[in-house]
Amino acid sequence: MNNFKKIMCIFFRIILPIFLIITISIKSYTFVTVKELEIFLIQINLGNISPEHPRRIITITIFLCLWAMYYCFNRKIKQDLIPDTLYGSVPYSILCFSSVFLGIKEIHLKLKPIPLQFKILKNHNCFNIIEDKIPSEDCDYVYKDDNKESDTINLVIGDTYEIKKDKLPKSTMCNRTIIVKRKDNKNNRRFYSENLIKEIANIVNSLKKEHKEYNLFFNTNSKTNKELYYNVFNTGRDYFILNIYNANSKNKFIFNDKPSIKIKNN
Repeated sequence: MNNFKKIMCIFFRIILPIFLIITISIKSYTFVTVKELEIFLIQINLGNISPEHPRRIITITIFLCLWAMYYCFNRKIKQDLIPDTLYGSVPYSILCFSSVFLGIKEIHLKLKPIPLQFKILKNHNCFNIIEDKIPSEDCDYVYKDDNKESDTINLVIGDTYEIKKDKLPKSTMCNRTIIVKRKDNKNNRRFYSENLIKEIANIVNSLKKEHKEYNLFFNTNSKTNKELYYNVFNTGRDYFILNIYNANSKNKFIFNDKPSIKIKNN
């Protein structure tokens, strides 16, 4: 159902409008008879131009007008009229194209892969990120640190369900690994806890003098990811390299061997 909704959103908000704009622009000159065309107060005598030129002018003009109208429509439309404009896991290139050229800037982080969420947060100026409605609860967290000697830290946060170390890629096993989880048995419940942000901030602050690169293995919700990114890793005071891994839902949620994205913040 989620894949169907995602495909329908892309079709009705991107593919179909572009198809209609192009089709109407190309076909429109057949309904117009023009002897003189005036654009921006510059008069063009079409009698002195070959027959193909006015068609091109009309086509391009109508295309630009329709494109501008659709762009303005997307910028002004209320979110409650067309919710979840770009629903779920949508390629980042499509998100950027839609934002820059179609004016579709409002975007949810929910149901998007965590690496994609971080990439959107990194380039937040291109989007209007809508706050996801996620309940807040008080929850205590504990962490386990194996204290290995390494330059890179594996930071594992099991906030919805516990993440075992054997779910991590073998190539990262030589790194120092810190596993954070809920202290009680509130697993499988998705909520936001400010205590988790504070806990991660304390961990990172205690390590940042010696460690700047982190492999992130999260199963956190979108609000938690947003707060972690802005309040821990992108404060403007420190330099961090973030390698963000994605768990493969088709392979028992084992994390992929390579990071999905790499972010450098300073």
